[in-house]
Amino acid sequence: MRGNLFIRPVAIALLLIHVLLRITFSQPSVFIDLILFNAIGILAALIALTAPIVTDQKVCLSIGYAQLIWSFGSIFSTWNSFFEMQLPEVLSDLCYSLFYPLIFFGIVRSFTQRVKIGALELLDTVIVAVGFTSVLTAFFLKPAMLTFAGSAFSVFLSILYPVGDVVILAMALVYLLLTPISKRTILLFTGLLSFSLSDLFFLWLSINSRYQFGSITDDGWLLGL
Repeated sequence: MRGNLFIRPVAIALLLIHVLLRITFSQPSVFIDLILFNAIGILAALIALTAPIVTDQKVCLSIGYAQLIWSFGSIFSTWNSFFEMQLPEVLSDLCYSLFYPLIFFGIVRSFTQRVKIGALELLDTVIVAVGFTSVLTAFFLKPAMLTFAGSAFSVFLSILYPVGDVVILAMALVYLLLTPISKRTILLFTGLLSFSLSDLFFLWLSINSRYQFGSITDDGWLLGL
């Protein structure tokens, strides 16, 4: 679609502008961190939602809505960082938690619809992915378990975020191994890798009380989207 061709360069340009502004201005600001940051996420969602008809529409809708819902979660949480009128924290938590099933569906369908997978090939790949996931989960989940306090939903999120990110990493690896190398394959793998590693890094910094809101590392999420 023509709209898609227009949105893509605008999103890339805004991402570059955001990186430059973040490097230039170290302090958080409403324009850089609330407006510009989340506008890029919404544009990324629109790119997926307006993808050409030849692309699997279920994949585009799943990934697009995952990006859009995550962006709304970011808007809600960022709003609370700047304004005294606080939005319910559950809004952002709900958006972030809904991101994972949508992105999982989109990833799985994107390669199962395009690649004929043999039983042994699938088994070997799953073994590699599960082993990779298990190692990283053991590394990242232990710190998360230290935060097990509060409501049942808080405990659920303490598990969901690190495990969900590690599963995305594993699925990205499976996608790379099972899909013929192409521009689309590299872009999707790079995006998944960037998002999951950025989120895991954020969780690690938060657990160790070292995360600084509005830092340049936040752009890893945008690159992933």
